[in-house]
Amino acid sequence: MEFAKKVEVSIVTKTKWSLIVYCKIIVALDDSQLSQKAFEQSLLLAQKFDAELQLLNVISPAEAEYRNTVALAGSGYYAHRVDETAQQEWQLKVESKLEYLQSLAEQAMQAGVSAEFVQEIGEPERQICQSAREWEADLIVIGSHGRKGVNEMLRGSVSNYVSHHVPCDIMLVHQKV
Repeated sequence: MEFAKKVEVSIVTKTKWSLIVYCKIIVALDDSQLSQKAFEQSLLLAQKFDAELQLLNVISPAEAEYRNTVALAGSGYYAHRVDETAQQEWQLKVESKLEYLQSLAEQAMQAGVSAEFVQEIGEPERQICQSAREWEADLIVIGSHGRKGVNEMLRGSVSNYVSHHVPCDIMLVHQKV
């Protein structure tokens, strides 16, 4: 028998109003289980507030799953063949993430929520902040792995960066063990 893991949610508000209404919600997504939980929470909030959803995926060439593709490009004796292979591999990954976003957008629309999806390439923390400002989001829903101390310093924390650099509220979704 499988047991569902509990999800802990916390919201950091930056508004001064006692009644909070969200009209534009961004959910930052990768393909992790925690990201799926963030999507589910954002969908519930969007339904409750009759809000629009923006499903945002940021592909970072520095991420482990893309490093080999980037490192292969332009190296060695067979550089032109490696470049071609690396570009094909990169394109497959980009298309896979877009299909994932499209499927989530369809789920949202079936649930009666207006949704769009956006894929950016760059540093996730900076792209999330930029998208929030450009789209004038009221809330960002993002998964948090709970990194602290040296682990956060070495590996970074996208959610921590975002919470300090956006003008809107943040909802952190934590995985509970």
